[in-house]
Amino acid sequence: MILMADIIAHASRVFGIPAVQITGPARCKDRCRARFAVCKLAYEMTRLTYTQIGLRLGGRDHSSIINLHHNADKRMQRNPKIWRVYSMLKGGE
Repeated sequence: MILMADIIAHASRVFGIPAVQITGPARCKDRCRARFAVCKLAYEMTRLTYTQIGLRLGGRDHSSIINLHHNADKRMQRNPKIWRVYSMLKGGE
């Protein structure tokens, strides 16, 4: 099973953003894009609840994570970098 830390570390490498910035409070586009990918993957590839994912993504509450997860598909269609991270971790590339 993949760990949340592995997902964050991989997204960090692909997006070129330090992991601490992915889990941090900033709402810059690049960090938010990475969070979308991380959130979707964490929900699909781990056994973590929305609450547990939120805690690992900088202490966000479960409703923020639900929103990230539900909007991830739209975001991935608009940004190939998000899709690339998702595909690479899912084993599609």
